[in-house]
Amino acid sequence: MHFLKEFICSLNPVFETLHIKRDRIFACYNASMNAADVRFYRERWKAVEEIERQELRAMSIEKHWKQLNAIMRFAIRMGWKRGDDDGEMEVFLRWAKLKEGK
Repeated sequence: MHFLKEFICSLNPVFETLHIKRDRIFACYNASMNAADVRFYRERWKAVEEIERQELRAMSIEKHWKQLNAIMRFAIRMGWKRGDDDGEMEVFLRWAKLKEGK
């Protein structure tokens, strides 16, 4: 267990504080984070977000369509249904009126 703790800490110094309890490791993510660590963390995830956006832009319409269909099939298998009236049309009509300037 000690080796695993050292390994995790070597991967990310933010995981400096780890608690071992009943053969499980619990990390205190913010135990040693200072302002610079937080900035680094946020910038790293902004970079990941940008890469994901580029990948989505490069994806073909066919692939997007397949992904949408997969999500729809999953929702149907799970028995998730959309209500008949969730007020969506009312919102669209309000936006249309605002666009017209009325």
